[in-house]
Amino acid sequence: MSFEHGRSTVVSTDKGKLRGYRKNGIYHYFNIPYAKAERFCAPVETEAWDGVKEATSYGYIAKQMMPEIIGDDLATPHRFYPQSEDCLNLNVWTPGVDDAKRDVIVWFHGGGFFAGSAIEQVAYDGYNLAKRGNVVVVTVNHRLNLLGYLDLRKYGEKYIHSANAGNLDLVAALRWVKRNIEHFGGNPESVTVFGQSGGGGKVISLMNMPSAFGLFHKAMIMSGTLGDFLSDEGVDTSDVVDAFLRKLKLNKDNIEEIESMDYNVLTKAYREANAECGIAGPPFFAPQRGVDYLGDPMHVGFSEFAKSVPVIIGSTFAEFSSLKGKADRFAKESAVYPYVKEMFREGVDRVLEKFEKAFPEKKMVDVLTYDADVFRLGSIEYAKKRVAEGCAPTYLYLFCPTMKLNESSMPMHCADIPYVFANTDLVAASDIGRATKRLEKEIVTRFLHFAHTGDVNCENYPKWNECKEGETYTYLYQETCEQRCNFDEDLLREMKQWKKPFSFAENLEKEEK
Repeated sequence: MSFEHGRSTVVSTDKGKLRGYRKNGIYHYFNIPYAKAERFCAPVETEAWDGVKEATSYGYIAKQMMPEIIGDDLATPHRFYPQSEDCLNLNVWTPGVDDAKRDVIVWFHGGGFFAGSAIEQVAYDGYNLAKRGNVVVVTVNHRLNLLGYLDLRKYGEKYIHSANAGNLDLVAALRWVKRNIEHFGGNPESVTVFGQSGGGGKVISLMNMPSAFGLFHKAMIMSGTLGDFLSDEGVDTSDVVDAFLRKLKLNKDNIEEIESMDYNVLTKAYREANAECGIAGPPFFAPQRGVDYLGDPMHVGFSEFAKSVPVIIGSTFAEFSSLKGKADRFAKESAVYPYVKEMFREGVDRVLEKFEKAFPEKKMVDVLTYDADVFRLGSIEYAKKRVAEGCAPTYLYLFCPTMKLNESSMPMHCADIPYVFANTDLVAASDIGRATKRLEKEIVTRFLHFAHTGDVNCENYPKWNECKEGETYTYLYQETCEQRCNFDEDLLREMKQWKKPFSFAENLEKEEK
């Protein structure tokens, strides 16, 4: 059934016509096929279709290997959708199917290279951002985990792209954008990619994938820098892959049988192989250096293309650290101190001294959740390396307001997403009191200005300098925003010296309990 009235919502693409719907002046087009692929192979273009394809409902999401770890809470309310291997589809929100040549913003979802989808979090909805910024918003589904990143390269030439198939899907989506986005009122010469967590890692890796060169022009990386964790130099999965194939009784002679095996059979065997190889937590998947991917820029350097792309990079204050089972933010310092001493032992006084210097407005209890392990230091190191290699401007931020829900806490992983999408009204945990809409407006305004110009600075807001040699500027997104320079590296080093290292495996176990 078509719901169009008056102005047509039918739009042409290079493969055929699509019918979407219009709500309050924003056109919505969902489940647009951008490519197709055989298992463990690179994607190819889809066939053309006759007639008009309905594009009013979301399409299949990628197969999820461990659905039991998928989150859903007040901080990240989720939407759950049917899964399929036939998941190479994208969604578009646009203010007009005209020739306005609006800036285009393409979202890569989180979940590592392992889980998630383009519609998983309610905050991923592109309607408000498209309406607020007069931009075209695109969100992308692609292959994940075994189907997107299983390294079968040594088992046959046919699988030369298997370790990077999921990223090649993203390249195919960007190629679709280049060919078609003008039909949706977008400008293919002004494309910004952005992503959070694993989506940030996808942005980083795409900038070192030759097939992606020139397909986008600016980038934002949100909580996406994990160093070796996202690097082929950091994790070797060959033993797990070999053990996995032995369980399936597969070798070079009969490897093609894997293409028709039930997905659940594959995931069960891989999880067993992963455990038998002594790897804690979920299986590891990430792009692997080779014909498709130059490698982690922190190890191999930035491609000439990556050097040309202006970048915003940042993280949240607490990321994966919470106060569960610890003193709350309203406890007296005398009650909090034992917890801080337990965490930092004989380094407690030095840590507290440096924390107060770096964050004079925060409480002592907040040092218990400051991200010294995962993304903050990684963001700083990434920014410094871009500066050292003469890259285009790099802007660094820290999202650190005090969240008001449930008596207040510091912002954790994903807390900045509703602000960037202008969707704080959709996520209860986004509340920071009277400053909520003011901070949302500034974040959205700066991001949209960056998508248009490559510069985060705009009228009515404080100066935000790009990082320079010896001057690592950080813009603090909080109740009253401000810029600081080289302000927390001493603290981070001191914290890491005393704090027990963060473990993703342990963190997942806690969440499951």
